[in-house]
Amino acid sequence: MANFGSSLWNVLWVVVPFGIAAAGWVIFTAWKKGDWFHYFDPKHNRGFATDAGDFTPHWKRYAGMAKLCVTLSAGAVAFLINLLVNQSSPANGFADRVRQGAPLTIGLFGASSFLLLCFLLWMTYCYEEYCHSKNHDSYRAWKYAVSNALGFMGFAAFLFGFFWLGLFVPHYSVQAQKATTSTAIVSTSIAGNSTATATAQTHQPPPTFSISEWFSSERSLAVATWGLVLVTAFLVVAGWIEGRRQKRQWDAERKQRAEDAKPTAVIEIAVKEESVQDMCFACFNLGNNTFYIDEMIVTTANGRRQISSQLTPLVLVPGGWATIDYDPAAILSTFGEDQPWIDANCVFVLRGATGRVCTEPEWFHVAYGKGRADWRKGRTEDLVPGAVASQPKVLRMPKQNSSDSGQMA
Repeated sequence: MANFGSSLWNVLWVVVPFGIAAAGWVIFTAWKKGDWFHYFDPKHNRGFATDAGDFTPHWKRYAGMAKLCVTLSAGAVAFLINLLVNQSSPANGFADRVRQGAPLTIGLFGASSFLLLCFLLWMTYCYEEYCHSKNHDSYRAWKYAVSNALGFMGFAAFLFGFFWLGLFVPHYSVQAQKATTSTAIVSTSIAGNSTATATAQTHQPPPTFSISEWFSSERSLAVATWGLVLVTAFLVVAGWIEGRRQKRQWDAERKQRAEDAKPTAVIEIAVKEESVQDMCFACFNLGNNTFYIDEMIVTTANGRRQISSQLTPLVLVPGGWATIDYDPAAILSTFGEDQPWIDANCVFVLRGATGRVCTEPEWFHVAYGKGRADWRKGRTEDLVPGAVASQPKVLRMPKQNSSDSGQMA
């Protein structure tokens, strides 16, 4: 372990595999999907909603973690160099052991600072180029691979630097303590009975504890090193947890935006003021999005279905409404024979910018008798004694919104 830690170039064996793995994964993913450029801002991606977000929240988290690692790495390098320069002739082998492992430790922290600074500069350049490009396709897969390689190598060097220093400090501190204890035992054995007699005759004061001496001792160095390791691990775990929470929040917001972008409307059976015997369906846009009526589907209780997809395009803005005339006899299977009441419902298929949705069904029942088809709003189960029958809404049609040509034959 000491031989491996004595060479600065061994840093390459630690950090380079992480960079190769990160870059290789990006290239493999791009090749598998056939998509060789990436979006910084999801709002430029046609697969997301137009207001799905931007790169700023991600960049703040990346930059914050990189700055923290650079600051701690620079402090650790300064601490090690100061320790090596000021202790040229150590009283025990501890400083000599630290000196043997210092090249790799300093190399890891130096590589972490260099790689993370390159990561910050590279991401800034790529984002500026991306913002000024016309089609927002300048962030190619190889640039994304370089970003991942720099970031993962920098964080790996930072973590392995503290890990390597943590392996050296407690191990050789224990060895030094054992060596000191062994020396004391040998000295006591050589002294023999004279030392025992002198100890018995002379009262030795108990050792005193000094905070200043403890801070300059080897134990304080071990505690400080492992303290930095634990704090760093805590910050990494806390950042990971916060990233997971933020991702869940963004997913929930994305789903909510997708729901809000869907068409929202209700339909109701109505009649027009000038022809109260003729049935029609009125569609009211109660949402905040514009859509048009794509299809009208009428289904009976016995499974007969009638779909009309040849409607005159009816575009409804928020707060708008439109009507479609309907002949209830069209859903009956035979004509010329008396038929009992049968339940049926109607739904509209609405098409908006984010896809198609169906309205809630509007129920009615229809029968044929005395040479004509009759209809009523609601279901047949509503025809009980004493029940108040639902009445269709009577609409006063303005001239510009008069009946359309979407009647089903």
